[in-house]
Amino acid sequence: MSQLTLGPVRHNGHEIRLRPPRMSDFAAWREIRLRDRAHIEPYWSTSPLPWERRHTARRWARECLLARADMRAGRRYAGAIEVDGQFVGQLEYCVIDTATKTAESSAWIDARWAGHGVITVAGAMLLDYGVTALGLVRVVAPISPANLPAAGSVRALGFRKEATMAVAFDAGGSLRDHALWAWTARDSSTPETFAVAPRFPAPATDPSSRTGGPAPAIIAIAALRLFLWMVVRRLRRYALARAVRITVTGAPNIAVRSLSRTDRVDWQAAATAHRARLAPTDRRRHRREWHRALRNARHGLRSPGGLVLVLRTEGRYAGEIRLFEPTMTGRVARLSAWADPELVEATQLGAALRAVAEHGFDELGLRRIAAEVPSADPAPNTALTAAHFTEEGVLHDHCGPTGVRADHRLWALTTPPSHGGRR
Repeated sequence: MSQLTLGPVRHNGHEIRLRPPRMSDFAAWREIRLRDRAHIEPYWSTSPLPWERRHTARRWARECLLARADMRAGRRYAGAIEVDGQFVGQLEYCVIDTATKTAESSAWIDARWAGHGVITVAGAMLLDYGVTALGLVRVVAPISPANLPAAGSVRALGFRKEATMAVAFDAGGSLRDHALWAWTARDSSTPETFAVAPRFPAPATDPSSRTGGPAPAIIAIAALRLFLWMVVRRLRRYALARAVRITVTGAPNIAVRSLSRTDRVDWQAAATAHRARLAPTDRRRHRREWHRALRNARHGLRSPGGLVLVLRTEGRYAGEIRLFEPTMTGRVARLSAWADPELVEATQLGAALRAVAEHGFDELGLRRIAAEVPSADPAPNTALTAAHFTEEGVLHDHCGPTGVRADHRLWALTTPPSHGGRR
């Protein structure tokens, strides 16, 4: 995808194209972003840096380098929008999950071209590519409720609003609610623009990237800093965390604690007895997977497997609860759980989930914990109700934690800004 160009498509007398970003786009990118700050910053991820410092040559070089690496790895498509050969904005699938055939979309455009259908046409081209070439069956777009133009653009593509997620994204200086819009292959029509969206590879070399962009020294510095950032981020995932032991109020027979060496036999047996309740990647539980799980358990929330907690009742292995590393900017995490219904009632599981959520707020500094469970499965929905989670909407044709593609109810628990917590 690092050389993929979509279009051109003629629309209202103009040619619209989507292509990978170039170093030579820097001047246009900076000029537009600084001029349109009032239209972009309220909906953009929060940063401690002033707006001007977020739009330097080194920042653009870093963005281009990271985009190329992500596209080569197949986990993202970063597109620059062109109108009549001029850079006017960006549209991307910032997350592409080939396992679940899902992508998350993000976009911005020069205010002078807003309202002219450019984003909609570019979005149709990218959606066409995602469906036909990548096999996507679900594309989501988190959008601020105040961003009406963005909502109008995705609505024109067949997206529909599924949920309102409380304090889901750190944008414009604070955690804010976001509406979740989604397109699904099951119940969405195909926009007419799909039929006129040819695809062809970009040139192997980009002559314009040699002029007008950041100086070679700046690009080299950006590459070095990006490499160091990636190393530090990887190392942070393996920082040691304290073992967790949580008291469940109202359920003295329930114990919640970190995975330990004594759990090996029960942990492996769960792959047979509760296979359907486990994530597809967690169903193979042989010796190698056990040592990996035990090693990850020492690193807590930021480990590849997240924070894994064992649920025990009357000394018996009765289930597992996981908190996953935040996927969006802000102190946000996802929760999944399973419990043996013969050992743990839904209300008892609810009490355990509430206790784990409080641990996330108090000890991990989280502000939002979300869970997705199949709409047709009453037990986990009852447990989340008992845990005082709030239902935020229904995710259609969603591939949930167990790998089952179905409608899922989205639940979340949040804590007010004044709530104390440690990161």
